[in-house]
Amino acid sequence: MAKKLVSMWKTLKKPIYTGARLKANLFALTFVSLVIFLLSIVLIAIDFRHKDYIMLGGSIISCVCGAACAYLAGIKKDREKAIIIPTIFCAVVFTVYALTGFASGSAVLWSFLLPIGMCYFVSVRHGLILSAYYSILYFVIFYTPLKEQLAAYYTKEFMQRFPLLFASISLITGMAMVQYHRTAVFEIEHTDKLNEEVHQQTELIREQARELAQQSEKMENMQKSTIIGIAELIESRDSNTGTHVKNTSEYVGRLARAAFQKGIYPEVINEKFIKDMMLAAPLHDVGKIHISDTILSKPGKLTAEEFEVMKTHSDEGGRIVHKILDGVADEDYVQLVYDVAEYHHEKWDGSGYPKGLAGEEIPVSARIMAVADVFDALTMERVYKAAFPMEKALRIIEEDSGKHFDPLLGPLFVNMIREERKVS
Repeated sequence: MAKKLVSMWKTLKKPIYTGARLKANLFALTFVSLVIFLLSIVLIAIDFRHKDYIMLGGSIISCVCGAACAYLAGIKKDREKAIIIPTIFCAVVFTVYALTGFASGSAVLWSFLLPIGMCYFVSVRHGLILSAYYSILYFVIFYTPLKEQLAAYYTKEFMQRFPLLFASISLITGMAMVQYHRTAVFEIEHTDKLNEEVHQQTELIREQARELAQQSEKMENMQKSTIIGIAELIESRDSNTGTHVKNTSEYVGRLARAAFQKGIYPEVINEKFIKDMMLAAPLHDVGKIHISDTILSKPGKLTAEEFEVMKTHSDEGGRIVHKILDGVADEDYVQLVYDVAEYHHEKWDGSGYPKGLAGEEIPVSARIMAVADVFDALTMERVYKAAFPMEKALRIIEEDSGKHFDPLLGPLFVNMIREERKVS
């Protein structure tokens, strides 16, 4: 039994007034305090009129306590300090009333109702302490030799009935408020437990998401490495060292970024497009795997027949892209890589290959690739030509904009490179 009481008391020490419940409790405490304050003002007027200066003192104390409690609860929001004031007031003032018989016993009648108010509006623990204190006080009044001295203040009928009435109300009120507090504690602990479980599950999901992101990043890096490796292997067959693969990937990324920032083709170019373009660029010449080494490595100009064979690498590239990427990568990326491999030799004026597309019939990705591919080819040394000076290559891009190259993307690329050269 003692253990249960100790456990119950520990439960009552746990705070239940947080969040919305704290706001409601502070509002109730403020409201009751203001009511006491206003009623005390009325009592002060009545006591002063009847020249009952002893009761007037109690009314003034009550008025001050009501105002102080309302201030601490309503303005300062300090519930802990606010509940001390009514507890001390009830304990001290009504003890004096009970032992002196002021107001012919009515003081006692009202004083036993205060613990109920305390329980509801202030604190279960403070209410129970006050109830226990009053129980001791009434035991002293009704069941000790002091009873004979106080008999003149209270009627015999009141002294017979009041102890049972007070004990019943105190017991019922105390049990009800203890149960309320324990229920509130259970709800709070249950909510806290649920919140903790939700937090743990959230952290678990985040950890799994991080792991999936890391795995996805690893797969993406593997895919990128594989693509670059294949592209470099193909490029090495026509005497390139892999520099062309890296350069064109960098150029398309920078040009796509510049177009994105300038608002050029906003319906197509976005962050994902830029990222996919840099991954797609290395595969723009993947179709060359079907071109013989004799043609790829020829030091001089290709014959008409050889050039026709060389032109097939675009169609072959598109076919290879679908063969190796369909079902492995997402459809948008596969389509972008296909467009780059298939159409990067198309020209704005329609004189390119393999389909002879013109203007905006050519996918934006292929138009970007065309600029980067030609510029890097011009500035690199090949078996059949020396490297062009940077400015000469830029003039060629500039002059061919609107003919070979997109009239917006060509000048944008030239200005971008020139600005970068100025800075460097």
